Amino acid sequence: MIVTVTLNPAFDKPLSVDRLQPGGLHRVDVGPIVPSGKGINVSRVLRRWGVATKAVIMAGEGQTALVRSLTAEEIPCRVVPVAGQVRMNIKLFETASGRMTELNEPGPLVEEADVQQLENALTEECVGARLVVFAGSLPVGAAPDLYSRLLNLVTRLGCKAALDTSGPALRLAAQERLYALKPNYREALELCGYPVGATPSVVELLSSLAKLDVEHLILTLGGDGAYFFAGSQLVRTIPPQVKVGNTAGAGDSVLATYLAGLELGWSLAERAAKATAAGTAAVQGLGTGLCTPEAAEALLPRVTTQILAY
Repeated sequence: MIVTVTLNPAFDKPLSVDRLQPGGLHRVDVGPIVPSGKGINVSRVLRRWGVATKAVIMAGEGQTALVRSLTAEEIPCRVVPVAGQVRMNIKLFETASGRMTELNEPGPLVEEADVQQLENALTEECVGARLVVFAGSLPVGAAPDLYSRLLNLVTRLGCKAALDTSGPALRLAAQERLYALKPNYREALELCGYPVGATPSVVELLSSLAKLDVEHLILTLGGDGAYFFAGSQLVRTIPPQVKVGNTAGAGDSVLATYLAGLELGWSLAERAAKATAAGTAAVQGLGTGLCTPEAAEALLPRVTTQILAY
């Protein structure tokens, strides 16, 4: 069982318009509203690969609809209630230019009593779980070291931990022992302490990241592919060129597919290739439906995989 933790879940509402004119009136096409938040996205993709998962979320008003949506995808969910309303994220796609504009609400304010409830819930949910995935931004009011605190909790309970976040929360949590970590290039620069404007090579960046206490490291580079580092093995992947729609959820599809591969016994090269295909599949639509195994498998022959010496 893989448990995912989403501290600031959302509903994603995709809209599309031919051309965005600031200050003007627009009539938009509306896509399906879906549950979102990086941890939730990871659970949704894990479930599609047939891996058992459970979503733990902190949510206020609107949680019933959130749980209903996840239940429809056969994803069990545990809610830690908080005051406030589940946020709505607008994903506005401009078809003429291919640009995506994201308007994300901040979400509810979280207090120490809420965090303690979350810790109690995780203590129970770690029973029988092998891995806990912490993904997404911290909610309003949370201390920057909250992920570090939660990582320590679940590791003391015998679970491994994976992380996908950014900013101070990433820098602090990455000081802990991690089973898996998935930064993108910008997040990795910040994590490794490079100054603003620095452009180190990927090799230099990987050397810095290798100093972390992480078993599985995924460095994503958008359309340039990704690097997957596990133990002494390093694999680079290059995705096929596709028409890009909505990039939201691509990284979540990569991480979830890689973790699914660990559960299902795939080799590192296979995990890397399928994860890259999954991320590529996720960007092709205008909505936030994430990848499907069928779409990933269809793209797999077009993924270039290089096993590198390290």
